[in-house]
Amino acid sequence: MINFDHKIMPIIYENKKCNPIGIASICSANWYVIKAALLNAKKLNKQVLIESTSNQVNQFGGYTGFIPSAFKDKVYILAHEIGFLIDDIILGG
Repeated sequence: MINFDHKIMPIIYENKKCNPIGIASICSANWYVIKAALLNAKKLNKQVLIESTSNQVNQFGGYTGFIPSAFKDKVYILAHEIGFLIDDIILGG
C-alpha cells in the first residue's frame, strides 16, 4: 500500500492553521486536460490530483478502454514526456 501522508497531510495541516491552500484536482480521462493540468502544476511547482470516474476507467476498460494500471502508466508516461515529477502526482478514482 502506498502512503500518501507525505503529500496530503501538509496541505491538511496548513488548512487547520487557517492557511487556505489546496491542490489542483481534475477528474478527466481526456489527455489534453490531463496534460494541461500537469503543465500548470509544473509551472507552479505544485502537486496535482488526477482522478477518473469508474465509467471512464475500470477493470473492464471503461468507455476509454483503460484499466486502472494502464491509465496510471499513461499518466506517468505523459508526465515523463513533459518533465513533471511522478512523485508530485496523486491518482484517485
